[in-house]
Amino acid sequence: MNIIDITNSFSSVNCVLCVPFNILVIGVDAYANQPTEGSRSDGLIVIRVIPYLAQIKMVSIPRDTYAEIPCENYKQDKITHSHHFW
Repeated sequence: MNIIDITNSFSSVNCVLCVPFNILVIGVDAYANQPTEGSRSDGLIVIRVIPYLAQIKMVSIPRDTYAEIPCENYKQDKITHSHHFW
């Protein structure tokens, strides 16, 4: 595995790769070669990438966390059920 030092790679603070961003990783309970439409999410991880500090932070959201589901008139339901309504 090659390790690349990116801390000195940015020539401008305005560069697009310098802006922190978030990624949501959703694991679904669909079988291989099956459509994920209508399936439920099984795991949720939010990843925060901070390129200019060469940092990645991750947090796992417990599957039984309740949240308001906007497309269901903000009904309270388990956050893992929200993928079903996508």
